[in-house]
Amino acid sequence: MCILFCWSEENIIIMYSLEHHEDLSDRFCVMRKQEDSIYMKSDYLSQLNSIYLLNPLDNIPIDKECRYKMAMWFFQVVEYCDFNKEIASISMSYLDRFLSTKEGTLVLYDRRDFQLAAMVCLELAVKMNEPKELDMNVLSELSKGSYSLIELTKMEKNILSALNWRMCPLTASSFVSYLLELLPHNVPFSVKEKIEYFTWLQIELSIKDYCFVVYKPSIIALASIFNAIDLLNYFRLSPKVRQSFHRNIILLVGIDPTDFLSQEVGKKLKELVKSISIPNFNSLGDFHCVLSQKKNYHDIYPSSPKSVSGMIQS
Repeated sequence: MCILFCWSEENIIIMYSLEHHEDLSDRFCVMRKQEDSIYMKSDYLSQLNSIYLLNPLDNIPIDKECRYKMAMWFFQVVEYCDFNKEIASISMSYLDRFLSTKEGTLVLYDRRDFQLAAMVCLELAVKMNEPKELDMNVLSELSKGSYSLIELTKMEKNILSALNWRMCPLTASSFVSYLLELLPHNVPFSVKEKIEYFTWLQIELSIKDYCFVVYKPSIIALASIFNAIDLLNYFRLSPKVRQSFHRNIILLVGIDPTDFLSQEVGKKLKELVKSISIPNFNSLGDFHCVLSQKKNYHDIYPSSPKSVSGMIQS
């Protein structure tokens, strides 16, 4: 028999199954341990800069702009091939984690190798998560022959080895679905849908920005959700509902949404959002129209991915 938590909010009874809460709590516990250990990333560019200044090399090392361009290319390919958007997030997780390893360090000093590693990370993400593969021959064609099949295959082995075959990374997106389950049950579905939309928008922007590499996916996900809630002004009309959501987050996830780190990430995400045009939804119909047309901020992506040949090399 399930035990229920009950809160009275504006004459509505909100009920949560204790068993369901315990299941979510266990999931969050495991996920947070993994993001703190086997799926950790480092601020590899800051380490690179200090080493390069002491020992300049002939090759030009990568920078934030290089990473941004490859992230954009990830989204172009994902959009063009109609892959799940999470593929771009997983690809970037592979790449960031690979560059954080000893084996990936050398790639930081060679833009050609960095581009090769990025392409292979996308190929691996598709191979692990999509029913159809992104064939090595296709990658070679996208590079206009810059990389041979031998080079692509060798890099794939290097990445798999460096990551110890841990190919199911935790991303901010993977936290979002569970976090949204903690919203009080009396929040209308239409509001939840909008919260999810604006949350994913921020996460997608954060994937392309290197400054978010040092932040845990759980913090990015949580900050994105609360930014989305603030954007909709929903909880300002119902402070008690916001309090119950806060309580659920603290008790089950173990993160205080009001702590300094969450607030810091939230502010950075808001700055990113300012750089794009946010649709003004006057009605739910307007919102569904935007979703169905697949326009909004994806307008920045070309209709088809361009060749990666020479994108970041100089």
